[in-house]
Amino acid sequence: MASLSETFCLAIHSRTGGLGEVKLLVEKLQAKLNQQTSGSLRAALHEASAAGHELIIMYLLENGTEINLVDHTGRSTLHWACANDHTAVVELLMGKGADTSLRTTDSGLTPLELAIQMGHSDTADVLSAFLISLSILD
Repeated sequence: MASLSETFCLAIHSRTGGLGEVKLLVEKLQAKLNQQTSGSLRAALHEASAAGHELIIMYLLENGTEINLVDHTGRSTLHWACANDHTAVVELLMGKGADTSLRTTDSGLTPLELAIQMGHSDTADVLSAFLISLSILD
């Protein structure tokens, strides 16, 4: 059974890019993938998305992390990738089914609106193209 300290360590290693440590915490210590930490850290997938660690994101998703998990401000993994201009992570998350319509609870922004507000034009362009392709397919 994982403790809060293991969940905290999982979030830290997800932020810093320690894939080996993330695997150890998940496989051997059964760290809880969807658990939020207290303080300024978020769930492991949020941290990996904010830092742009694609391999950790893929590992966490393959091991059952909820892709649309939101933090205390309503930000999803896609919000964190957009806020930090990680276009490749945005593409990865959208390909895995991330919800593009989720709104933050603090400012009411979708991931696309957040990317635009932050001035991340490449990320906003990728999101816009994805949303347009979805509307064409409908």
